[in-house]
Formats: sequence, structure tokens, C-alpha cells
Amino acid sequence: MTAFNTVLLLGSGYTMYRAWSHIRQGDPGALSRWLLITTILGSLFLTVQGIEWFRLISFGLTANANVYGATFYVIVGFHALHVMAAVGALLYVLRRSTFLVYTAKGCSGVSMCALFWLFVVLIWPVIFLTVYLL
Repeated sequence: MTAFNTVLLLGSGYTMYRAWSHIRQGDPGALSRWLLITTILGSLFLTVQGIEWFRLISFGLTANANVYGATFYVIVGFHALHVMAAVGALLYVLRRSTFLVYTAKGCSGVSMCALFWLFVVLIWPVIFLTVYLL
């Protein structure tokens, strides 16, 4: 399930890149579409992550179970908080994009949101490898 979730998040990195590319080319309509897809993928990632946490807790992996459980929930939990914040930023930029606020020359808000989102996306494979596979 986590591998599927990783693919979802990596895919959202691609869709964010597409959104950013389109506004830099002066296509605000495509910006909104790609931002919406990115927001949906990010929200799906959080939903699957929550389902996984409930499963793990039912198997006995809690923060109080052992050092691994505590470390797991702190690392993955902080990542989830960052994803939530980034989804909030995406929603803000998406809302503004529907009012055609961004242009090819005036897209710094989209650029900052894209950088934050891509950071959250690219740190996940490191967390996945470290926490889940090693």
C-alpha cells in the first residue's frame, strides 16, 4: 500500500511541474487544471496514509510500542503535517488561479508553492526507504 502511495505522491510532483510549466508559458487555464489534479493526488496520499496508520495500529505498531514505533510516527507524522500544509498552499494558489491572478511574468506564488510541494514530494522517497525498507 505504501509503494502505491509513493507512486501517487511522485505523480503529484509531475502534475505540479506541469502546472508550473503552463503558467510560465502563459496558460492560466491549464494551471488551474493541473493544480486541481495535484491537490487531489496530495489529498489521496494523506487519505491512504491515514488508512495505513489505522492498519498499523491494529497490528500493534503504536508510538508507545517501541522505539521504532515512536520514530516511525514522528517521522511519518511530520511529513504528513507538511503535506497537509502544502495541500493548503495548493488550495490557496488554486483558488487564486481561478480568478486569473497569475500570469507568465507574475507567477511567484505558483513558483513558491511548486517548490514547497516538490520538496515534500522528493523527501518522501528518502523517508520511504529509511523507515519502511531499511
